[in-house]
Amino acid sequence: MEHQNRTKILQSLNELKKRKLWIMAEEQCLGYLESNPGDEMVRAELAEVYWNVNDFGQCLTIYEKLLEEHPHNKSLMRQAALAAMRCGMVSSALAHAKAYRDVVGDTPESISLRLEIYERNNMVAEAKEMLGEATKLGVDRPALDYYQSRILLQDKRYDDAIDLMRTIVSQERYSSSDEILAQFWFLLTKAYDRTGEYDLAWSAAESAHNSTTSRWHQKGWDDRVESILNTFDREMVDSMVRAPSSDERPIFIVGNPRSGTSLLEQILGMHSQIDNGGEMSVSSLMEARLAQLTDSFQPWPVNLYDMRAGDAEQLLGMYTDARRFVCPDAPYVTNKSLVLEGQLGFLSLLFDKAKAINLHRHPLDNCVSCYTTPLHHAGHSYASNLESLAKVWIGRRRLKDHWASVIDMPILELHYEQLVSNQEAETRRLIEFLEVPWEDGCMEFHTSKKVARTISYDQVNQKMYTSSSGRWMRYEKHLGPLIDLLSDYL
Repeated sequence: MEHQNRTKILQSLNELKKRKLWIMAEEQCLGYLESNPGDEMVRAELAEVYWNVNDFGQCLTIYEKLLEEHPHNKSLMRQAALAAMRCGMVSSALAHAKAYRDVVGDTPESISLRLEIYERNNMVAEAKEMLGEATKLGVDRPALDYYQSRILLQDKRYDDAIDLMRTIVSQERYSSSDEILAQFWFLLTKAYDRTGEYDLAWSAAESAHNSTTSRWHQKGWDDRVESILNTFDREMVDSMVRAPSSDERPIFIVGNPRSGTSLLEQILGMHSQIDNGGEMSVSSLMEARLAQLTDSFQPWPVNLYDMRAGDAEQLLGMYTDARRFVCPDAPYVTNKSLVLEGQLGFLSLLFDKAKAINLHRHPLDNCVSCYTTPLHHAGHSYASNLESLAKVWIGRRRLKDHWASVIDMPILELHYEQLVSNQEAETRRLIEFLEVPWEDGCMEFHTSKKVARTISYDQVNQKMYTSSSGRWMRYEKHLGPLIDLLSDYL
């Protein structure tokens, strides 16, 4: 019977993964593991789910626990190395990668793994050495070309990088993989931007988006925003059931992709009392679990009207368990999930000691950065179209403004441009808001050995810089749809 149940759950998970229904997959895994906590296959499936929702902390914790039980499992070693890299835990990533090499030898896979870790952590000399080893062993050419291009960019050999990538994107052998082509086009976008060839950079970004097949359903997004705004008014929030007081002190970083959330998390993570939770997916699971808990026939967020005290307490426990899983000891833990803008009202009912930071960035700078960066593969397919990009930005901003007026959770309004131009004053304001003692280390965020490995990984381990402010002006001639739709916020 147990084997039949596992077969059934694995088949169901496979279907959910094909449809990219990650939160439903997470819920199924957790439900099964409640009665089968030692099931290795389903635990590995859960780790994969967390990987795909960018919850790398939970992903890594699962892989490392599985490795404790199976210390010679080469697949687990490799996955743990990748998860540690995405968590910014460089030493751990390299330790897992070298353990993997000890088992499999200097294979193309083990060399590529170390190459990726070195390159993504700006360890250029080591990356070049690995690249040479990979070349000798005939590692898959797209991977070699990709890392060669990135290394050339890090060396500021922009013309060489452009020559290499122009050759690559014109070769038919890459046309079978839209994702590979898109990645090279985005690198070419970056190279042209660095050389001041902004029209060519924009054209490369357009080619990158044309290489993808991702689709965005704007109506579904708009309906969700309106439903949240219409459900959460001040009277409703005041009348809602709340969880009991707890010692949980989450710090919710509410910001758009490419708005500086990784930088902000890195600054906070330098404080001895604060740990980085990353993009914790648990709030989405809590949202999905709400209908089941309340026995409600209403969709989210209307089903919150049916939430009882016991339901709220159980949801609080879910978050606490997830936080302990990743950050067991820190008094304060950040969460920079990119869905928080729609959930802050809900979360305000569960945490009486939570605080939030609304992080803002100039709308045109934010949107240009999203358009010229490969976000589509991380669930942000709206970034491939300027009109949908603007509409999503507006929806997020409306939600952030709304929470500031209807919930009791303390919210700090912080602007990226002010943070990078006046680092100490804004950092002190931030630390004062969180009511923790000032520590000079918060000014040295770039020295951290734990750098969040988001799409911004090559920026948050540098000292503060202001060159990205006003970047939109270089592309103004291409931004007509953005400027028209965002005019009220400019």
